[in-house]
Amino acid sequence: MFLPRLIGVVGLAGAGKSTLAGILQREHGYERQRLAAPLKGMTAAFLRSAGLPEAEVLDRVDGGRKEEEIPGFGCTTRHVMQTIGTEWGRKCVGGDVWLRLARAQVERAWGEGKRVVVDDVRFLNEADAIEAMGGFLIRVDRPGLVAGSHPSEQEQARIVAHWTVRNEGDLIDLETALTSAFVFARHTAGIAA
Repeated sequence: MFLPRLIGVVGLAGAGKSTLAGILQREHGYERQRLAAPLKGMTAAFLRSAGLPEAEVLDRVDGGRKEEEIPGFGCTTRHVMQTIGTEWGRKCVGGDVWLRLARAQVERAWGEGKRVVVDDVRFLNEADAIEAMGGFLIRVDRPGLVAGSHPSEQEQARIVAHWTVRNEGDLIDLETALTSAFVFARHTAGIAA
């Protein structure tokens, strides 16, 4: 099976990007990285400062409570992460701020002989950077999802991925679709098994 040393995962919120990255991590030994890791850390610090207990902070940043309003603030955790990432990070600090941080982490992992999956590619420059580093892009498509209005949801739709994996069943179906994409990639690229 063809296993690239760098994979970027693209898709709408809720499509299964992190689930697919988890499969790559568990089944194929990839190190999972996120462009959003620094901003998630910043969001967690914000939520802790707002007095939320640690278990709730973790569930709001990486669990199922991203869409719940933060008590006393009138916005959701997803809104905080999106605005830290885009309005502050990309617009105030620089359009490649998260890429500069991520590139160093990818190169560190490669130096340790690891393959890397980045599970949150949302912008064209992020996709371009993955490809410039020799990586491949996989789009996770879950039928019925609709893009949100934030630029991070809108721009990802314009990214052209090397492969698309449909996530329309259970975890085993997603694993099978991913394996099929790798087999197809090896076959079409003429790569020896």
